[in-house]
Amino acid sequence: MDLLAIWFLLIFGVFVPYIAFQSGRRIRAGAPVPPRKRIFRNVLVMQILFLAISLLTARFREIDLFAAGRVSRNAVILAIGMLGIGLGVMPLFWRRSSEDEKRQTLLARPNETSDLGRWFLVSLAAGTVEEITYRGVMFALVLALTRNWWTSTAICVLFFALGHANQRLSGMIFIGAIAIGCHALVWMTGALYLAMAVHFTYDFLAGIIYLRWARQMKPAE
Repeated sequence: MDLLAIWFLLIFGVFVPYIAFQSGRRIRAGAPVPPRKRIFRNVLVMQILFLAISLLTARFREIDLFAAGRVSRNAVILAIGMLGIGLGVMPLFWRRSSEDEKRQTLLARPNETSDLGRWFLVSLAAGTVEEITYRGVMFALVLALTRNWWTSTAICVLFFALGHANQRLSGMIFIGAIAIGCHALVWMTGALYLAMAVHFTYDFLAGIIYLRWARQMKPAE
């Protein structure tokens, strides 16, 4: 483990979860939230920074992030199943949420049709950059340390879930489950592309669903 690898794991295993946790705590405490346009812009800037860190680390550690891989029928079936289950359980989480929790969730989700263009970019960035960061670079670094696929996957899934600590515990568990599926897709295909596609598609379609719920609730800004 060289210094660059240590810094990478500290950034995405400690610093990012800490920032996410603090952000969620402030929102739940009722702190003022920036307009959605600014939130989406800030997310894009953050993803660009994450991408730069990940690509730099991959270059110096000679991690191949863009292997062609091969998509199998079983991988496609898993990908479709992940999307179906992920989108299918959203209404369950929504119904079990309090009115305050729903409004807090919608603060950073599309509320108007005009939000969808920015949300598309946010979803594309998250689906691409987070797969590169967690399923690509972080997994390679941890695997070199543990020499065990299962242990490395568990560590990366934990860090990925903690990176979303601004959400409730149930949301973090759900995100962890999706992360396990993405690791399986990478293992089955030998590449990041199908996991990226599932991640992006889920995020974007979830945004459309949130838009419908936002219209029903008409949340205050």
